[in-house]
Amino acid sequence: MLFETLRTIANLPGPYHLRRAYYRRAFFHPNHHRGSRCWGTYENFAAAQTEARRLFGKADYDEPRIVKNSLEVFMATNLFDWPVIFHLDRAIREQGAMSVVDFGGHIGVKYYAFRPFLKFPTGFRWSVVDVPAMTTVGRARRDELGAGDELHYHEHADQVGSADILFCSGSLQYTPFELSALASSFGNPQTILLNKIPVTSGKGFVTLDNLGHARVPYRVYARDELEAQMRDMGYRELARWNIPDKGFSIPFTRPRLRVSVGGMVWSV
Repeated sequence: MLFETLRTIANLPGPYHLRRAYYRRAFFHPNHHRGSRCWGTYENFAAAQTEARRLFGKADYDEPRIVKNSLEVFMATNLFDWPVIFHLDRAIREQGAMSVVDFGGHIGVKYYAFRPFLKFPTGFRWSVVDVPAMTTVGRARRDELGAGDELHYHEHADQVGSADILFCSGSLQYTPFELSALASSFGNPQTILLNKIPVTSGKGFVTLDNLGHARVPYRVYARDELEAQMRDMGYRELARWNIPDKGFSIPFTRPRLRVSVGGMVWSV
């Protein structure tokens, strides 16, 4: 009863707008690093990026200090990674896949995490495509981390060429590119693996994500539109999974916008 009363008071116009203003100010404060997850809804990447640059300064992922964010966590094998490992292994063993593009692959974190569970054939290529801040560290640490000859780094998609597998783990939402255009740039891979992808049951939108040293656009996909796009490209869905503890909501939106996070596998 007391809780309900306090919540009612907090959502009255006066207290609500005070809380909203405080949250917004904290989100864009330069010393406020990882407390507030996200802010706002925007029509597109450009609008979100413009506001982030105006109110914070740094509004893109190419930031050396971001490389260290949760690095050990990213390099671990989590429960939600196992469906990806299964389908990667299947594509390599049963379909003869010889190359994977790890788009937004950081310093190769999932290569290192998955390598103990995968058998790469001779000549296999694992190509990480990411911003220079990530690839520079990746190249510098490859000997330290024991990378094999199959690991390669690229700053631009057009440096890679075609690939058998497109893999995006928690990265697709940080790019303004449509998935269809991205897949086309890699020759429409036979298999597309998406993990930690945010979706909503309503209209898609862009919010701002707090990465500590930057505030960056973060795209939430309309589930129906994303699935329709994949089918229009000629892909069929093989599997999907939810990651319940990764879901979140956008604060101070009415009605509250809720975001589910999960993974999916598509094949031609």
